Amino acid sequence: MTRSLVRVQARAPKGAGRRWFDSIRALNFKHMHYVYALWSSRQKKFYIGQTNDLKRRIAEHKNGKTQTTDRLANWKLVYYEACISKEDAERRERQLKTGFGRGYLKRRLKDFLNRFDS
Repeated sequence: MTRSLVRVQARAPKGAGRRWFDSIRALNFKHMHYVYALWSSRQKKFYIGQTNDLKRRIAEHKNGKTQTTDRLANWKLVYYEACISKEDAERRERQLKTGFGRGYLKRRLKDFLNRFDS
C-alpha cells in the first residue's frame, strides 16, 4: 500500500512571522479522519459513518463485516469528507445524521441520485 504525501504550499499572511509557518508544519496530515456516506438505491437510505482508514472501512462494508450495512443491498460510496482531527470528524458525522444533514446530502448529490436511481 502506498501512502501519498500531502504538500501544503502556504503563503503567509502579510506581517506573519516564522511562528505561522511552524503552526502549519504542526498539522499532521498523515492521520486524517473521514466522514462518509453510503447510499442504498434499494432502500433509498444513507448510511453515515466515520473512520480513520477509509479503504479498510469500505472493504469491511463490502465484505459484510459490518452489521449495520450487511442488510443494505446494492449500496454505493457516494460522499466523503476528510478532517484533520477525530473530534471534527465525529462532530460532522453527528451533523450529517440529522434531518438537515441528510437533506444536505440529498441536495448536494441531487444529480447523481437522480441518475443512480433511474
